[in-house]
Amino acid sequence: MCLQLPRNKFEVFATVVSGDTRTATALRELGGEQSAAAVRINTSLDRLQNFLFTSTPDSVYPEDGMVQFFSAPGEGRECVEIARRIQHCAMLKLMDG
Repeated sequence: MCLQLPRNKFEVFATVVSGDTRTATALRELGGEQSAAAVRINTSLDRLQNFLFTSTPDSVYPEDGMVQFFSAPGEGRECVEIARRIQHCAMLKLMDG
């Protein structure tokens, strides 16, 4: 949910987590305009963006490879692993033409 407060001396854009009625009510009382973004769940990235802090719907979705979770011991090793994945994706792109 997004709210836009009235244009006086300043403009404010606020996002409110779904279910946070206290904050949404407070912003509405300040004269904010409310709108909600459409929920898309076509890809694993869409699902991550829409349900990061909530429960995912009880449906089964095919794995599309757009989101990958991994763990590495330490930031340096994480950087190496990210670089390897970028190189792998670049190599696949080169082979596809």
